[in-house]
Amino acid sequence: MAKKKTEKQKDFVKKKLKVGKKLTNSNETSISFNSKKIKLANQRKINQPIEKLPSGIPHSQHTLTSQEFISKVSLLKHYSNVSRKETLITFIKSFDQLNQLQLINLIKNSLHLFIDPDFGVREEFCKFLELINEHHPDIIIANLNNIMLYVINGITHILRDIKLHTGKFLLIILSNKLITIEKILMINNKFFLNLLNGILDIIGIDKNIKSTSKNSNLIDKQNLKLNNSAMSGNVTLSKKTVTYKLNNLKALQMFLTKVLKRDINSNDQGVINCHLPSNTCQPYTRLQLFSSKLAINNIKEWNANTSITNDNTDFVSFQDFNARVNVIKDQYLDIIKINLEMIKKDFGYAESDRKGNSELGRVANNCLNILEECL
Repeated sequence: MAKKKTEKQKDFVKKKLKVGKKLTNSNETSISFNSKKIKLANQRKINQPIEKLPSGIPHSQHTLTSQEFISKVSLLKHYSNVSRKETLITFIKSFDQLNQLQLINLIKNSLHLFIDPDFGVREEFCKFLELINEHHPDIIIANLNNIMLYVINGITHILRDIKLHTGKFLLIILSNKLITIEKILMINNKFFLNLLNGILDIIGIDKNIKSTSKNSNLIDKQNLKLNNSAMSGNVTLSKKTVTYKLNNLKALQMFLTKVLKRDINSNDQGVINCHLPSNTCQPYTRLQLFSSKLAINNIKEWNANTSITNDNTDFVSFQDFNARVNVIKDQYLDIIKINLEMIKKDFGYAESDRKGNSELGRVANNCLNILEECL
């Protein structure tokens, strides 16, 4: 009893302080204690990733609930590039558990990642698109309209890093087994020239440098050398730059294959041709129900009937195979061949020519073979 009474009396006794010391506040937390480390017998250091741990459910097999999926999708628009990248990695690991409806929703909410400012986020998005392309190619077809708009946006982007990286996205889209160039052009006829000019631009081919005469391959060598300075074999290219160049050249190869090689065995050929006008007489032609000329057999006829402006592409339907061939043959063939020959010469196309960068020359050589075969 005496001890408790003494403790209570301390609250009413004024504390004696040393000279220069002040009374501490009653609500101040004391940090003058020492923490102790507790070591358990079964405690061990974690050196392996969580998905490889022997106990418990692997992280890659974790099934996302609907609420978790919605919250993860919202993180794709997070301001932090780390959060966006980790979210994509989570979706890649749990790809097998996602149903088709979730993948469609995921694609619609991740289209902005085509032009994401962070390189790592774009790389993970490429991996995710490759998985969709392999297992669910029809999802790409269903969202092809919006996808192509973002690809065109990326290929003409003001930021060089995004612009050069778009070639890899285009390569993934064109490698889809269900996509034909006609399906892309059914969305917008102008996509043909937009893609062609964009691919040549990111490779470093200036379409404004043309031959001095129609039957000559002589060009302004000084301008071409300045334009292709980044492609010169004498310049040491970084690994990232070489990867960009290689993917862009592969995109050009795939684009030329889709444009210049007609898939005779395709089941969509009849469906695509039905969008072109019939060769028979049309009784309602005088009413001008369609404001554009949909068929063209000769690019010279097109040039003769229209003025040389940037708007004359509106009068041509590039769904027509002959129209595409004639435009490339008359307007782009010379400059493309000259630049590809220069790349082939600088980097070589055999393993013994220049190890490391010879793949660039081989892809350029493949593009030249396609042009020679089809034109």
